[in-house]
Amino acid sequence: MPSKSSPSLLDRLRSGLSALARTAEGTVERIRGAKPTPDTGARRAETPPPPAERSAAKLPPSPPPTQPAKPSAAEAEPAFARAPLDPLGDTIAALRAVRRAFGGLEAWTAAMSSWNDDVAPPPVPEGARFDRHVFSCAAGTRDYRLYEPASAGARPKGLVVMLHGCRQTPEDFAVGTRMNAAAETMGLLVAYPHQPRSANANGCWNWYRLADQVRHGGEPAILAGIVREIMERWNLGREQVFVAGLSAGGAMTAILTRTHPELFGAACIHSGVAPGHADDLRSGLAAMRGRFREAPAGARTASAETVPLLVFQGDADHTVHPSNADRLLAELVPEAGGATRIETRAAGGSTATVTTRTDAEGRVTGRVWHVADGGHAWFGGDPAGSYAVATGPDATGEMLRFFAAHGLGARRTGAGILSRLRAGPAQAAAPRSPS
Repeated sequence: MPSKSSPSLLDRLRSGLSALARTAEGTVERIRGAKPTPDTGARRAETPPPPAERSAAKLPPSPPPTQPAKPSAAEAEPAFARAPLDPLGDTIAALRAVRRAFGGLEAWTAAMSSWNDDVAPPPVPEGARFDRHVFSCAAGTRDYRLYEPASAGARPKGLVVMLHGCRQTPEDFAVGTRMNAAAETMGLLVAYPHQPRSANANGCWNWYRLADQVRHGGEPAILAGIVREIMERWNLGREQVFVAGLSAGGAMTAILTRTHPELFGAACIHSGVAPGHADDLRSGLAAMRGRFREAPAGARTASAETVPLLVFQGDADHTVHPSNADRLLAELVPEAGGATRIETRAAGGSTATVTTRTDAEGRVTGRVWHVADGGHAWFGGDPAGSYAVATGPDATGEMLRFFAAHGLGARRTGAGILSRLRAGPAQAAAPRSPS
């Protein structure tokens, strides 16, 4: 996902597992190929290893001293095959070999887990704020950054919730998307929930876990609670609230449109995975590669209410297969008697195929940008942030235009807007004032 050229997560995982497999195979062959010499066999008969050791090693008993294995003189055996067979010693050697292999995987994990902590937050104009808040509920606790534009005063025109990708931070994501600058121009609040390493070693939203794909628990409940807290504090209605995410954040965005559609006027998924096809890491990785399957009951939390959807996907993305974009449109924005239009657009030095779906009244309900040669990064962004490139369509600008077409920027008056919402158990007991 970085803007710098680097192997994809799956490529690195495949390489690490291959190294582990080669090491394990070599160790197994050494154990199987080893033959005890006559004197070794005699020693084993005289002082056999304790039964516990023999059982733990899962090796057959040593041959009796009267029937020692005799290697043929014609055999040209490698040195390791002539080594004495020692159940405990070979078991320890095998474990050490596996540990060495996993050491490589640990190094890989460390490399993949490198965070962009050194990315400075974007500049905050005079009168604006970019404060950290903490939200807690029965489902858990998360902190989030909230950008409050100086241009909005006490009356922001809307809220955009931005879910970062793996190994990103709210500050880093704000830089890469240029979202705060755009929000200042339009008078919008921007919330950046933070996924800590304590919840996922790589800082990914756990979109592939069944417990985090449901309405009344897990990360969807926590994120919905954050949204409700901000809505109540600033007196915002659903038509003024939108959600977007990149990669793992995009996958969680897709889940939120299913679990809490009443909260959002529209959504944007950038390089995300279609929901409902994973219930563990293995099936999640398969979905990332475009191999979809039906997950057990509960993973496909459907809703009769749909959320207008904008999708960006690079056709040269080696982390998330491009087929996810079309599946997102097909599953989250079903055809409703309208039309589907496909066109080619040039943007930011790239060419994109844009598919637009409308309902029976001609309103746009879904749009997918397939960017030729596009990788796994936020298009039209600031490369100073991770997983962002300056080329391609202006994803932030296109997203805000799409949101504006679905109510973003509209003023709202009155109080008690949360009475319209189907509040879940994740809502905080009382909202906190801005800090």
